[in-house]
Amino acid sequence: MNRTLTRLGACKEAVTWLGDRSLAEGWLACARADWMLWLLFRRAGRSRTRLVEAYLCACDCAETAMQYVPAGEDRPRLGIEARRRWCEGKATDAEVKVAAGDAWADAAEVAMEAAWAAAGAAGAGGGAGAHRTMCDLIRRRVPTIRCPRLPP
Repeated sequence: MNRTLTRLGACKEAVTWLGDRSLAEGWLACARADWMLWLLFRRAGRSRTRLVEAYLCACDCAETAMQYVPAGEDRPRLGIEARRRWCEGKATDAEVKVAAGDAWADAAEVAMEAAWAAAGAAGAGGGAGAHRTMCDLIRRRVPTIRCPRLPP
């Protein structure tokens, strides 16, 4: 079992899946966008640079599901746009929350919902394809990953 993932608080399924592979090896093989986003946000801690990186990945993923948002429902789009402005230093957390509405305030949450919406709309096989697409988008921004050493 991977001790780094365990110490970070990863779910048992992810820890078991990774097995003895390094995080870098798992990163390249992963087909679960939700796991990848979780790891990005978990390793970001208080680093603004890493938070921006994680939020941009989440925004990229969330945008893949915009086709499933009902006409007239603008909160997801507004939330993504506001989070991107936050990443550029042009919006505050409060502005992101107001622009998106509480349910869509966080682009990471939007991305998770996007994965499930894409899976539901595309059927069982399509959901895996949606995750692969999102994983590829994440790896474009973050080709490999290293986590800081954690105390024993």
